[in-house]
Amino acid sequence: MSFLVVGLAGTIAGGKGAAREILEKNYDSSSFSLSDAIRNEARKRGLETNRDNLIAIGNELRSKEGPDALAVRISKKVDLEKNKEVVVVDSIRAPGEINFLRSKYKDRCLILFIDAPVKMRYERAVARAREGEQKLPFKEFKRQDDEGLGKNQPAWGNNLTECRRIADFVIMNKETKEKLEKNVQEIVKRYLK
Repeated sequence: MSFLVVGLAGTIAGGKGAAREILEKNYDSSSFSLSDAIRNEARKRGLETNRDNLIAIGNELRSKEGPDALAVRISKKVDLEKNKEVVVVDSIRAPGEINFLRSKYKDRCLILFIDAPVKMRYERAVARAREGEQKLPFKEFKRQDDEGLGKNQPAWGNNLTECRRIADFVIMNKETKEKLEKNVQEIVKRYLK
C-alpha cells in the first residue's frame, strides 16, 4: 500500500469540503465520505437526510457495529485505491473512526481537523444552503454544533472535541481558500516524503 490516507474531521462548515477539494485538485486521489454510508441508510429508511437524522443514524450504526463502524465500512473502498497517491476519508466525527484508520494504515495515515470561528461557520452554512441549513436560526445551528462537539451524545457518538484533540494537525480556516490550500499542502507534502 503506497497511498496516504488523509482523514478529515472538523466542525460544521469549518472547511472539510474545501480541504477535500484541495487534495483532489493537487494529487492523484480518491475521496470517500463516512456520511455517505449514513445518507444511504437514511434513504433506505425513507428519511430526510437532514443533520438530526444523520446524527441519529450514525450513532445507531456505531452502537450496533462498534465505534469504528463507519470507518470499517469505508476502508473496504479505500483498500481498492492502491494506485492513488492520496485517499481522502471525509466526515470523520467520532474518535473510534480515527483510531481505526490509524490502526489500519499506521504511518500512512494523517488526520486533519478543520475549524473556524462559530459565527463564520454559521454564515458559511447558511450561504451553502444544504438541506436543513438554508434558513437555520443561529440558536439551532449552535445546538447542532454542540451535538457534533459531543454534548448530549452517547460514548460512541459524535465527539468532535475529542477528534480535535487527537488529530495530527488542527487547521483554523478563517482566512482565504488560498491560505487553507497553503496550510493543507505544507502538511501533506511532509507526509508524502
